[in-house]
Amino acid sequence: MADSRTTDDVFERFGGPASFARAFRIRPSTASEMKRRRSISVDLWPEVVEAASGRGIDWLTYETLTKMHAKPDRIARLDGSHV
Repeated sequence: MADSRTTDDVFERFGGPASFARAFRIRPSTASEMKRRRSISVDLWPEVVEAASGRGIDWLTYETLTKMHAKPDRIARLDGSHV
């Protein structure tokens, strides 16, 4: 079954955009814009995955981030549900 987590789930688990911004030393406006666009900068992915692991957010992996950012037809191919 496909993981239906979204970037909104990421921001929620980190306590919202302001907390996300503090955790990753970025401007709050940058975090808010990422949330609005539903896109977390790939440059932050290593830090996000590491921080998630440290917080016990086991579902937040590179694969999950990739699926969050991929187009639906590409996700279907990743999951093997579309040829």
